[in-house]
Amino acid sequence: MDLVALKKEAKSKKTSVTRLRELAGLHPDLAKAVAKSAHIPPVLLEEFARSSDATLQKLVAANKKMPVVLLEYLSGHKRGDVVKAVAANPSTPVHILERLALHKNEAVRQAVALQSLCPVAVLEQLAMDAAKIVRVAVANQPRTPVHILEQLLTDAEPEVVTTVLLKHFFRLPNTILEEFAFYPHSALVRNWIYDTKRVPESTREQMLLSGAVRPEYKEILQASPEELWQWVKSANEELKLFVIRAPYTTPEILEVLAVDASWDVRREVASNKKTSAAVLQKLALDESREVKIRLAINSAAPLEVLEILAKDADAEVRYWVTQNRVVSLEILRLLATDPIEKVRLAAL
Repeated sequence: MDLVALKKEAKSKKTSVTRLRELAGLHPDLAKAVAKSAHIPPVLLEEFARSSDATLQKLVAANKKMPVVLLEYLSGHKRGDVVKAVAANPSTPVHILERLALHKNEAVRQAVALQSLCPVAVLEQLAMDAAKIVRVAVANQPRTPVHILEQLLTDAEPEVVTTVLLKHFFRLPNTILEEFAFYPHSALVRNWIYDTKRVPESTREQMLLSGAVRPEYKEILQASPEELWQWVKSANEELKLFVIRAPYTTPEILEVLAVDASWDVRREVASNKKTSAAVLQKLALDESREVKIRLAINSAAPLEVLEILAKDADAEVRYWVTQNRVVSLEILRLLATDPIEKVRLAAL
């Protein structure tokens, strides 16, 4: 059995309904290919959704072509993983998300919190959820308003607070950042606060004297391009992040760090104005959503890179392309026809 060829057939819009049904029964991987296909016929979406096979139901629940009536049907499924797929589907309407935000399964509520269409009222509700993973998801949501973020900064769980500080650092007021200048749970947060100079100079001096900022950081900030290379191959991720933000870092250094195993490191490279166009183009195909979102809002990103991101499978990445201040009218016209309403509205 040539799975590669059969998968290609399963994804083709020319393949008949009868043949697709046959392929889905041949092998689990082929069933997955048929269920996830952008060309799956409506009749098969309904067949799979109303079948007794929970695996098939889960797969079609994630398909963006799913009609609302079938998403509604699967949102009442007894298996949490099927319902979670519905909650994560960008085509799921708000009224279903509002109901799923009350679901007993915390993984479902987590998926709702991460949804690009999640209403503010639901985010407010989920920010007070008993499950930490749900509150962390609200903290990770790019659209979470600042008033909810401020509430999450008082959370008892350091993971929630740290996520807010790292994910929304540039959206938070300077007065709040000053409160976290000596935050004990994340050296990266303290270093960002020191580096961006968004707190009084007296606070920055105290951060150095107290050890809130690593001694190496000051050394890296003052290092020449030649001296920076000694930290590029460091096993310490924190030091590599310092190097990326150093005033004298170079495109050559950033090119090396662009293939680092850590998405945090690659994300910082993607947002750096010194990163070359060739490297940015490679990062546009990165496996990490966070890397691509940071790249999407980098005003130094060439239009060719923004065009790639405007066609990304992730609606959140496409949305952030619309927020780039140098995006072209041609790209905005393309995104104005996006299948996801949030992206279309942002492009208008």
